[in-house]
Amino acid sequence: MSWGASWKPLLLRWAILLVVLIVAVLCMSGCGQKSEEPAKPSPQEEEHKHPDDSPTTKPLETPSEDHRCVGVTYKTHTVVINKATQDPELRKKIFSPSVLEIVACDKVQWINKDSIMQYHTATGGNPDMDKIDDPNFKPMFDTGGITKGTASKLVQFADSGEFPYFCKPHHWMRGKIKVVSRRK
Repeated sequence: MSWGASWKPLLLRWAILLVVLIVAVLCMSGCGQKSEEPAKPSPQEEEHKHPDDSPTTKPLETPSEDHRCVGVTYKTHTVVINKATQDPELRKKIFSPSVLEIVACDKVQWINKDSIMQYHTATGGNPDMDKIDDPNFKPMFDTGGITKGTASKLVQFADSGEFPYFCKPHHWMRGKIKVVSRRK
């Protein structure tokens, strides 16, 4: 047997061994695990009992529970951000609902379904009255950026009252949360 013919079976064995090792490493690193699809947002309300906080759409960040709401049954409400427009007649439909009435300790989550704009916020305040361009402006709440197709963090409203909000990059986008006192 000549040396030229004997290296081919040896090379074939090494190639098979290398393929087996690659497959083994991939399987150990989770290649066969099922990936969980995030839940699709639902515009319907979902009732929760503290401490189970599992909203319809996983928020980007869940803020800490207000101490006045610990142990209280609450609902999670959804506000949908529709296509942004500067048309005065259609502005009332950008945040849907544009005015949301909830009970104290309920939570609200905004979902960006705008097909054109990539980025919106829900920031507590009134751009006509508050000095929103002042670096010291402290909104009552701020969802941070809500990119197209995602949901904001949950925002809990413990106090009763009316809370206007707007989109930071698009001040003409406005909504309001009306919080009524919880019946005892």
